[in-house]
Amino acid sequence: MTAVDIFNDRLLPFYEEHEVEVEHLLTDNVRGFRGRELHHRFERYLAINKIKHRRTEVRSRETNGLCERFHRTVKERPYRCFPQDAYESVDPLQRDLDVYLEFYNRERCHHGYRTKGRTPYQVFLEGRKQLTQQLAV
Repeated sequence: MTAVDIFNDRLLPFYEEHEVEVEHLLTDNVRGFRGRELHHRFERYLAINKIKHRRTEVRSRETNGLCERFHRTVKERPYRCFPQDAYESVDPLQRDLDVYLEFYNRERCHHGYRTKGRTPYQVFLEGRKQLTQQLAV
């Protein structure tokens, strides 16, 4: 599964379901997300969909710190529960990771200064509601 597949098959439908237009996308600088616009599949996909691509700044705690913490959480948690040698292919691992991400985003309370004991999904819904109210005024 490529970055384009994930974005097209999972992320865009989520935002469409919640009637949120994606104008910008923030990613890190890994190879799957970067390249020359007309030559790289992900960059071409964003250009066709008129989505501006922004990348995290190197060593920026505001953006990279959040991403790195999330990566560490994902690496630590599922692999403790699901030993790497228990998987014969990537598909069962992906299924287990998807289940964990659903828990992480919709059930697991986060205690950072942005989430304040809420789930990321709750924060998203509250932010969307506030934005809708501001635009209505």
